[in-house]
Amino acid sequence: MGWRRSLSRTCYPVYVCSLRLVIVFLFLVLMFAKQDRAFRRKLREIEEKGVTYVRNGFQDPQAIEAAKAARKASPTLTLFTSFREFDAGREPLHSYVIKNWSALKPWVRPVVFYSNPKHRLNRLASNYGWNLHAIPRANEHGTPFIKDMYKAAKELYHTDFYAYANGDLLFSHNLIDSLRAVQNLINHDDELGPPLVIGRRSNYVMNFTKVDKHLHEPSVVKEKTTKPFHNFAIDYFIIQDKFPWNRVLDLVIGRGGYDQYLVLMAIVNGMTVVDITPTNRVLHLQGAAFDLTSRTADNPDKKYNLNLIREVHKGHLPPTGNVAMAKVFTFRKGNQIVAQTKQLKKYRADYKAIENWCRNDTHMKRIQQRPHVFTDFSDYD
Repeated sequence: MGWRRSLSRTCYPVYVCSLRLVIVFLFLVLMFAKQDRAFRRKLREIEEKGVTYVRNGFQDPQAIEAAKAARKASPTLTLFTSFREFDAGREPLHSYVIKNWSALKPWVRPVVFYSNPKHRLNRLASNYGWNLHAIPRANEHGTPFIKDMYKAAKELYHTDFYAYANGDLLFSHNLIDSLRAVQNLINHDDELGPPLVIGRRSNYVMNFTKVDKHLHEPSVVKEKTTKPFHNFAIDYFIIQDKFPWNRVLDLVIGRGGYDQYLVLMAIVNGMTVVDITPTNRVLHLQGAAFDLTSRTADNPDKKYNLNLIREVHKGHLPPTGNVAMAKVFTFRKGNQIVAQTKQLKKYRADYKAIENWCRNDTHMKRIQQRPHVFTDFSDYD
């Protein structure tokens, strides 16, 4: 009996130690399971709300995981741009844009067309779930042709809408709600042509001495009380799957003239121009006195588009396309966003001027195969 008592005294500490280890192990298992459930809950929130989590201005590993999950969703809009990789001063602006467009997922698929895939901006975009592709075609100065970017986006992805936007624009979630309102109207009105959706921007002067960690968030963009710029300030162009690109000149992005010319060509070819400014706040990031914009940038091809337009349309410069020419606009009705056609008198004079110009311009007469250009969609891509 003595040896049994001696053995029990010897083994008792071992039993206690083993029991404690089992308890600690079970506690760790429960703790990790709880963290895993919390992570999966946040991931579901990311997929449902289209937001990414950013801590202290740096990328969160959860954001990268969420980006991979969001890629599997079916977006409404393919939104693409190209950054100024050679301009280090604009990198803070582009960084905000990368985070903002990523926060619009899964409804928006952000895409960047690059010259250098290893540039830090393109690597940051990749980390935030952007899709990266080489610039399909550019002029001798490396500036991309806008119509080739649209064609590439359409070939690469299938979405309801496609849009080029300058790489210094921040959007809110109202962008998608506005597009759905436009789509609903177009689908139920046979008299409307394919849409070209545009809007005015609101200039936002950045404070480079103080980092705003929340500026990129769509909810913050929505609440900024900035006044929209003039009717000619058009920095994004949203279409569905139709636009007469084979009638459009080889215009490049980020240079004067292409924006108003695209609006003009849409009207000439029977498309419906839509203004979503009333329901879609867009912040245009810039420095003071238009610093860090194309207006003050010393680009060697600054007048590339304007020179080409003047060369082709000899003696008959086209009317200036602008937001005021839109036939359709969006507005708020209670908690909903709806689209509605304007009264004819609000845009009739502008359209009459365009029609007269088409009759007199040699280039326009050459590219139009049929007299009724306002209903001719036969050469749409």
